[in-house]
Amino acid sequence: MRTIAAKYIDEGRAEGRAEGIKLGETKGKAEGRAEGRAEAAQELARNLLKAAFQLNLFLKILDCQKKK
Repeated sequence: MRTIAAKYIDEGRAEGRAEGIKLGETKGKAEGRAEGRAEAAQELARNLLKAAFQLNLFLKILDCQKKK
């Protein structure tokens, strides 16, 4: 038979795990969104350059550096 303390310890661990999973999912979604926005900006930049868009105007609009 389990003690009351063991029961509370197990419940605390379960709650902690659930909270940790939720925090991890939230952080992962935020990182994924940021990564997606960066990829979209890079794709837009490539497409504008392919279309011979004026480089200076292009850099100003996208607030980019020439290195990227």
